[in-house]
Amino acid sequence: MVGVPERINKMYLRPRILKMEWVLETFTTGDRKVLEEVLVRDPRTNSLKQVKSVWYDIMDLPFNEDMKCHYEN
Repeated sequence: MVGVPERINKMYLRPRILKMEWVLETFTTGDRKVLEEVLVRDPRTNSLKQVKSVWYDIMDLPFNEDMKCHYEN
């Protein structure tokens, strides 16, 4: 990247760009396994069990029916 110090690029921008690409892949493919991978890598997440529990809680909300159908894999 032009004008951005390499350290900023490596330590700040690249990880965020990679995460954005994962989320975009999840959205375009409907593959919830990719989204689970993104969420399990979040520092606020304790386990894959926690990710799946939150996933089902969110998807079972009535207003998320379309999203639930999109991620049925």
